[in-house]
Amino acid sequence: MASSRRNLGNTLAGRAIAIALLLLAAPTGCGNDTQTPPSSTSTPLATTTIAFTNDARDSVELLVEVADTSEERARGLMFRHSLPEDQGMLFKFEAETSIGFWMKDTTIPLSIAFIGGDGVIIDIQDMEPLSLELHSPGRLYQFAVEMNQGWFDRNDVGVGSEIHLPPTTQTPE
Repeated sequence: MASSRRNLGNTLAGRAIAIALLLLAAPTGCGNDTQTPPSSTSTPLATTTIAFTNDARDSVELLVEVADTSEERARGLMFRHSLPEDQGMLFKFEAETSIGFWMKDTTIPLSIAFIGGDGVIIDIQDMEPLSLELHSPGRLYQFAVEMNQGWFDRNDVGVGSEIHLPPTTQTPE
C-alpha cells in the first residue's frame, strides 16, 4: 500500500513538474514568455509606416508600432481597449521563428498576418479577445502584423500579398 502511494505521489509530482514546464514555455501575449503589464513608465514603441500590396496591386499604407524586442513582443497589444482603424503593430524577429501568438489580456479582436523573411504573407488568422488559443502559420515566419479584426479582408490584403518595410523606424517623441 505504501509503495502504491509513493508511486502515485511520484506520478503526480512528475505531472505537476511537466505542467509547470509547459506553462513556462507557452507564449503569453504576443509571442514570448513574459506577463508584465505595461506600466505608466513604459517607453513608447517606435512607429513606422508600412505598406502592403493588395490583390489589385494597390499600395495600402498604415502606421504601426514596432515590437522588436522580446519584452515588446510579449506585451504586444495587451491591456489596450481600442486600436485606430489604420494602425496596428509590427512584430519583428531577428530570424525566422515558429513562436505562437495568443490573446491573453488582449481585449481587442484582432487579425494577424504572418510574413516570411521574403516579405510575403504566408497566413492570416482571426484572433478572439482573451483567448488562450495559439495562433501560428504552421511554418517559419519572420514578421507578424496585428490589426483590427477584418482589416486585411476590408483592404483586399491576403496570402501572397507583399509587405514593404522602411529601412528604419521613427523614434517616439
